[in-house]
Amino acid sequence: MKYIEALRNTLHHLLEEDDSVYIIGEDISEPYGGAFKVTKGLSKKFPERLIQTPMSEQAFTGMAIGMALAGLKPIVEIMFGDFIALVVDQLINHASKFWDIYGKKLHLVLRTPSGGYRGYGATHSQSLERIFMGIPGIKVVAPNILSDPGEVLRRSLYLGKPVVLIENKLDYGREILESGVVDEVFTLSIYDATFPVSKLKVLNESSEISFITYGGMVQILRDVQRKLLFEEDITSEIIALTDISDYDVNLIVQLVESKRVLVVEEGWSHFGWGSQVALDLRLMANLEVRRVGARPFNIPAAEPLENHVLPTVDRIFEETLRMLSQEV
Repeated sequence: MKYIEALRNTLHHLLEEDDSVYIIGEDISEPYGGAFKVTKGLSKKFPERLIQTPMSEQAFTGMAIGMALAGLKPIVEIMFGDFIALVVDQLINHASKFWDIYGKKLHLVLRTPSGGYRGYGATHSQSLERIFMGIPGIKVVAPNILSDPGEVLRRSLYLGKPVVLIENKLDYGREILESGVVDEVFTLSIYDATFPVSKLKVLNESSEISFITYGGMVQILRDVQRKLLFEEDITSEIIALTDISDYDVNLIVQLVESKRVLVVEEGWSHFGWGSQVALDLRLMANLEVRRVGARPFNIPAAEPLENHVLPTVDRIFEETLRMLSQEV
């Protein structure tokens, strides 16, 4: 099943099963069905439960917070991840506080497509999820193709606290891998916590290097993984996190097989998510850790320039070889 189908099917089931579920956002009804078609067809069956709004992210996010306080379960779609900057006040100064201050569950999910590699330019290609990381009361979750994104969405809605759900644009058209042997070369294991942690490694081999990542970087690292194996005979493992704001460091340490770890993120590496992961792994297990992320520039629209800023297969591959060439 494709990533987008898993999300759409889950949205359909949630609307069908629970009368308190609503979907709110711009252009989510027919004939458009959302900028990336995740809500395509849903307004035909649930016309009163898909609330199509003007271009007013602050207003409809505030409305959703009020609905959640009243006991409903709104799912907000922000058309592009770049636009979450418009709802910072609503989420950080209001939603993140209400469920704790008033001692009641707040069922609220804000879904948004994030990331680049599509030539959309500086204001439609960013990975801004870092804005909400480290904010008490907000969970930041990023589904990937190594586990069911629909189930991640369901768990997010029933968590009882606000969740920012980061969906990578390129993942929408990708197939979700199933646990077990993949391509007769790699094996996928899923560790089912509240939000899954997945591990993809070479079958029956120990790993010489471990990649830790989330979201759309999983597919790029799959290409790196194959390139390393078939061109350099180097074995590796990908550990993909779903809960990226409150991950289980002890579980990650248990899953890492190698002494070398490369943390990869699509967002800017300066003051980024990878910095925190690297620090945690260094302190917890004294591992050799390096980071790869976007370079500190605005993301260009031209493909060669965009690829210079964002992490690519070749860049990660070369950094891996440099890391393995040095003694630990």
